[in-house]
Amino acid sequence: LWCEENRKPEDMIALRGYDRYYVTLDGHGQRDKHDIVLMPYLSTEDADGSQVLPENRLVQRLGGSALAFLSDMFTSPHGPNIRSAVTHGIWDDFLYEELGRMVEDNADDTSGELRGVAFALLASLDLLSFADEASSSPPHLQKLIRPAFSYSAIMTREVEVVLEKLVDLDNTVTTEQVLMASSSANMSSQYIKALSLLSSDLDVSRLAALKERIVPTYDYETASIWSVSDVYKESGFNTELAQCRAACALINDLALALSQMSDTLADAMATLSKGGDRRQCKKATRICSVTPLAVQLYKVAAYAALFQIETEKSGVQNESSTDAMKAVERSRMCISTFATMLNTNIDRSVKAAADYASSKTVMSLIKTLQ
Repeated sequence: LWCEENRKPEDMIALRGYDRYYVTLDGHGQRDKHDIVLMPYLSTEDADGSQVLPENRLVQRLGGSALAFLSDMFTSPHGPNIRSAVTHGIWDDFLYEELGRMVEDNADDTSGELRGVAFALLASLDLLSFADEASSSPPHLQKLIRPAFSYSAIMTREVEVVLEKLVDLDNTVTTEQVLMASSSANMSSQYIKALSLLSSDLDVSRLAALKERIVPTYDYETASIWSVSDVYKESGFNTELAQCRAACALINDLALALSQMSDTLADAMATLSKGGDRRQCKKATRICSVTPLAVQLYKVAAYAALFQIETEKSGVQNESSTDAMKAVERSRMCISTFATMLNTNIDRSVKAAADYASSKTVMSLIKTLQ
């Protein structure tokens, strides 16, 4: 199909001894040397030597929904990469397990992982069987298939998690238990310093507005058909995010840290409600007391990640873009220490936040909020 649509019959076979690259299903590492079947653009130049990469005509042939599914299954960096996984032996253990079950009574008890791969391969063949029809992919599936493992899809989901958790923590800060814990706790000078430096008018709605400016207009949760136009828009955004891997990693760190913080705080509040022993209540009170600092810290770190992505999207490389990258790196180190030590050494968490807040890079970042 790819060779037919893109008029490249020479790529249909790999001739032995023929010194040239040919199209492959995956293999991003050498995409500058050969074409990839499911990429929205051809990786190689046209015969006229043009530097503008032509569109992959297979996208129109398959349609946006089918391409989204196939890309998730075979080429997305965070997906199952089925072709690579199967041919490189990752699934061998599951195959051996199933062969062993064939002589047992529970022969139908196929491993979930292997079953999932088999269904994915069958679904891929089902989608491709529609390639010669006008609808391109099964009509009953078109509205269900949207990217799940692309840079854009993962980043969008994780930002939504971060924003949702920040709203929850914002609401928790004003609860009676946290307010009482904050008023009764003996705040260290480092805590007061960190909270003072990190406090700003940065609220979740401002972070959400920044996210809306960054992320393309399509919505991964909507029921509309994933179109060919969406494929190309997402491809551009994926390329931009590939240049912002540290910022994307920070968003992932924040999603995990905020989930952990929510669980830790819920346990602490439950301990205070039921009245555990004195030592447990003291620890729970301290955890509740640092919640206002945690909220401000995580908001600033989220802003650092989104600001760096927005700066990268602008395409302007200057002192501001360099500072944005440094802020992301500093944020990742701080979040790691703060989250890790929160349950075992709160003073160490507070010190990490204080050092972070007083760093020149972060103070410069906070000034951009004014």
